[in-house]
Amino acid sequence: MLGAELKVFVKNSESYKKKLLEKVNGQLKKRRDHLIGTGPVFMEKVGRFSSAKLIENAGLKGFSCGQAMISLHNSNFIVNNGNATAREVLDLIDQVKDKVKQHSGVELSLALEVWQ
Repeated sequence: MLGAELKVFVKNSESYKKKLLEKVNGQLKKRRDHLIGTGPVFMEKVGRFSSAKLIENAGLKGFSCGQAMISLHNSNFIVNNGNATAREVLDLIDQVKDKVKQHSGVELSLALEVWQ
């Protein structure tokens, strides 16, 4: 290659923010449970098992602690079913870890970093 021509387009930040907000709102509308949630809570794989499947097999899909609930769409996500507190989310995580360990003998590891 002997040369190249590059064109750089600078987006109006307000216009870009508006489009991004519309995209996020569109994605939220597509969600089955229409609830705001986390990313994956536990490491996706534990050996050959998926965390979501282990949680589901333990009967915890939809399980809640206060307003924090295991998503009905993906068992490895926690959703806010109202006004969940951080304590409710942490308690739910602990209960899920305990119940999965009792049901399958597998210890789930957090994919999140928790600061206390």
